[in-house]
Amino acid sequence: NLRIWYIFCNFAGRMVINFDDTNKKVWLHKIVEVANDSRNNNIDRVAILDFAESIKKSNVLPIHIVTYACLIQYLKDLGFDVQQGKTNIEVADYIYHELGFKYYWKGTNHIESTDTSILNLWRVIREEADLYTKRVEAYFKNNYFKNKDLSPVSISMVEAFYNISDHAKAGENAFSLIMYNRPRKELKVAISDWGKGIVGTVREYDHSIQSDIEALERAIQDDFTISSTTHNKGKGLSNILSCSDVVRIFSGNALLVKDENQRKFYELDFYYPGTLIYFDKNLNVLEDIDYLEEFNW
Repeated sequence: NLRIWYIFCNFAGRMVINFDDTNKKVWLHKIVEVANDSRNNNIDRVAILDFAESIKKSNVLPIHIVTYACLIQYLKDLGFDVQQGKTNIEVADYIYHELGFKYYWKGTNHIESTDTSILNLWRVIREEADLYTKRVEAYFKNNYFKNKDLSPVSISMVEAFYNISDHAKAGENAFSLIMYNRPRKELKVAISDWGKGIVGTVREYDHSIQSDIEALERAIQDDFTISSTTHNKGKGLSNILSCSDVVRIFSGNALLVKDENQRKFYELDFYYPGTLIYFDKNLNVLEDIDYLEEFNW
């Protein structure tokens, strides 16, 4: 089993990774760089993941948490003994205790957060698809959202979950997390798999596709589906794009950014090993649900 704990010893002779910037691009570069470097490390099999003191807990968002979890699982699969550093006590405690990372590599796929604004990290596996569906629906029906119609977001989350479990072939290396920012009334969602990913699945289905950008463009077309499972309706990505304010989809060398009504594709200068979907929804702009007045005759 993967063991994660706080380190009080000398770091000499070990692979030490220090995260010192939560800028999304910098963070993802670091995650991918560590994954690539670890494949070439044939001597040391201890990896210490640490956070610089400059990192603030408030800046650690779903995109950071799910990719951090994917990295831990990747290192575990390579046979590393992964340890949580303690340079930044606030962030280390948040990851290790509040989000329950200490349990996820001991046979647990989900631990409830003590913060009710978070639907905590959930390992995406087929066996828990129905359970996950119910929990997402329950989350969106709590007091924060009781007068808002968030069914499109809920459906999108479930479809994304099924897409990963049906197609990604990521094993246990896929995670999701939802976070609600109360002051800003903003929902933040991140889902990541380190499997075949969207572009890998699409290019395998259609060998005529020449690039990852072309594959990602194809994947978001309405009703596009490889029709491999009963859950595969071809609506997952298009629903996420339509129901969200800002969406970023990373897969392979391709990035899609949807902001307001614009969709732009970019070629990445790194390769994301799978798919990362990160989107925001501002609940201030949602209308309240209209309830019909009840009449007694």
